[in-house]
Amino acid sequence: MMTNKYDRDRVFSTLFSILPSISRSFSYITLKIKSQELKEIIAVSYILFRIADTIEDSVCNNSTKSRLFGLLAGLTSGEGEFTIENLDEFLKQADYLKKITVDEKNLLMNSETALRGLYSLKKPVQQIIFRWLKEMMSGMEKYLSREIKDFEDMEDYCWYVAGTVGFLLSEVFSLYNLLNADLDFLEDKIRHFALSLQKVNILRDIYDDWSKQRLFWPASLFDNSKRTLSDISPQDKKKLINIMIENTVYSIKNGYEYALYLDKKELSIRFFCIFSMLLALKTLIMIKRKPLVFDRNIKVTKKGFYFTLINAKIAAHSNYFYRKLVKRYLSKLDFEK
Repeated sequence: MMTNKYDRDRVFSTLFSILPSISRSFSYITLKIKSQELKEIIAVSYILFRIADTIEDSVCNNSTKSRLFGLLAGLTSGEGEFTIENLDEFLKQADYLKKITVDEKNLLMNSETALRGLYSLKKPVQQIIFRWLKEMMSGMEKYLSREIKDFEDMEDYCWYVAGTVGFLLSEVFSLYNLLNADLDFLEDKIRHFALSLQKVNILRDIYDDWSKQRLFWPASLFDNSKRTLSDISPQDKKKLINIMIENTVYSIKNGYEYALYLDKKELSIRFFCIFSMLLALKTLIMIKRKPLVFDRNIKVTKKGFYFTLINAKIAAHSNYFYRKLVKRYLSKLDFEK
């Protein structure tokens, strides 16, 4: 679909330019990746996954969402490059999505650019993205009409929306010889690393999700008679937050070591993964100290963000420093043995 290098460069220039509007922290660490090839792969994957996420989070009937998941799966099936006709149908259906932000609308409008970037990648990489994007969307569709009743359901949901990302990236890293262990050996660590990051997102976003009548915390934690956040006492809110933090810390303790197996020949990839884990821990500490997630959206301050960047850069060079830093953060959460 792209006839020359100029077209390809323009595609990725556009994709890189829209990353900051999707996520400040993710765009920063992605654009710092030294390898152009890996930066392109991660940007394309993230943008396609965020398109799927936008469909899931939007306000419309479930049949429209299912239709969009099916169309996106067809556009990324690997059975040949996408057709303009199929893309037009996808964008036509996307017009039914309600209450999406300007940035999310722009993301959807750049679906063609993302697809052109995808089909410009090496075939083995394309196949990895096809497989894990399909797995993610199957889970998103599964939970459109299914309540997250308990922690088992939450783990299952987190697998679909985050575990898939973790294994996609790990297969790419393995393809480029950036892992110092086999994928089979790292399987549990990859899973918990990815799930812990998603659990932090679920924990910190309860206020926004509740306002949109969505609940990704286990429903079993809540009294069915309490229909609004104001019905939950401050003491109960703190108790619920601590339960969620403890569950998240369990995944962190079982997954943070994944980053230790990333080869130091590509320090920017180690930085990419380590920063994500440290920022998640920083967010948990902030929530633990001031449990206000039921009252407003929670984000690490700009000062905390840049402090985490500095620590991540040091930790990318030193496994000892990374281990020590994680253990220190865990001790602040009062769950470290």
